[in-house]
Amino acid sequence: MLKEQTLALVEKNFKNLNGLSDSQFQKKREEAKDLFEKVELPTTKDEEWKYTNIKNIANESFDFEAFGSLKKGRLKGHTIEGLDAYYLFFDNGKLVDFAESLDLENGLTLKPLKDAIKSESSLVDQHFSSHLENKNAFIAQNTALASEGVFIKIDKNYTVKKPIAIVNIISANEYKPFFATRNLIVAEEGSSATLIEYSIKVGNNKSLQNTANEIVISRNAKFEHYQIQINSESSSEINTSHVSQEGDSRYSNYKVSNNGWVVRNDLDIDLKGSNCETNMFGIYKLDGKSHVDNHTSINHREPHSISNQLYKGVIDGNATGVFNGKIYVQQKAQKTNAFQSNNNLLLSDNATINTKPQLEIWADDVKCTHGSTTGAIDEEALFYLRSRGISLSQSKKLLIEAFGNEVLDKIKIDALKNWVVEKLS
Repeated sequence: MLKEQTLALVEKNFKNLNGLSDSQFQKKREEAKDLFEKVELPTTKDEEWKYTNIKNIANESFDFEAFGSLKKGRLKGHTIEGLDAYYLFFDNGKLVDFAESLDLENGLTLKPLKDAIKSESSLVDQHFSSHLENKNAFIAQNTALASEGVFIKIDKNYTVKKPIAIVNIISANEYKPFFATRNLIVAEEGSSATLIEYSIKVGNNKSLQNTANEIVISRNAKFEHYQIQINSESSSEINTSHVSQEGDSRYSNYKVSNNGWVVRNDLDIDLKGSNCETNMFGIYKLDGKSHVDNHTSINHREPHSISNQLYKGVIDGNATGVFNGKIYVQQKAQKTNAFQSNNNLLLSDNATINTKPQLEIWADDVKCTHGSTTGAIDEEALFYLRSRGISLSQSKKLLIEAFGNEVLDKIKIDALKNWVVEKLS
């Protein structure tokens, strides 16, 4: 059902090209559409999807052109208290409030992707679908449907003064919405910026969003990227981010996942230059029958780069977590320092985690470590707190918070951190 609905919408969109039929952008969309027709949606027989069964969402009938239900005057209710940012609101994949109404800085370009296709054609043609490969059906689907989303460019040597916040609102009172959004971000040489993405569900119907980011970080640029998923057990999301880093650049990703029907996160980072630094921090809190699958990949191609990765999971009820982290160190990438750790706390007998940290190293002068731990709450620590007169529930709460704070304390924006802690608690 998902495949048939996608192809029907693609055909409809391709009839309304408004002069773009000969553009490089459209040719890449058509290539993705042809690929999507040929390949099957992933199943548990595919190694990369071994622990994530998407059969239910593949057979679900979603509303592919669901209208949003929020008025502009109500959007402020979905901002983060105390966070001064450039907010862009998407409601069921449609841009509701655009940055033309904002007082943008001179060094920042912020446009709907469908407008940037014409006004920023050279950059869009250069980068769109050039870094993020259509390596599975969901990426091909996103590329074929690409029109809604944001184009962001930070000029050379410019530091954006406040964060850019993309808010994906899922209106699921009247519909079972499906939508796809594509963001293209280009951070030019020596620039610096912060991007915050978060999702909020309104309504209890089933939903599916397919979101993809293509991020290009030029030499000596710095980019902070926060991705916050506040889901219900009726929310599904396929989230893909591909980051291309040039030499001397810095990229940090902070991933927070709170529940979800089926959530798949793919974060792929390609270190194309030397002296890069990459940080990947993630926390997932799951209960009920939620399923969240985090796949990460970092490819060290050149020498003298550093990558740090720490993902933690707190899993309760009948929920399932998946973590698969890959580190590749190519033969040229001598003096690489790569660290990876995945730690999980299971709070019930029915909670499940499937974890697989991986290292593939072709260089000999490197420092690389990886590891994974899974366990229950430490009974000795629990006894110690109880012996100090702290109740059982409060003792558990303190230990769980201490476990998660190693990741949450990495969040550099106080207002965002407070909001995330409130949602998770």
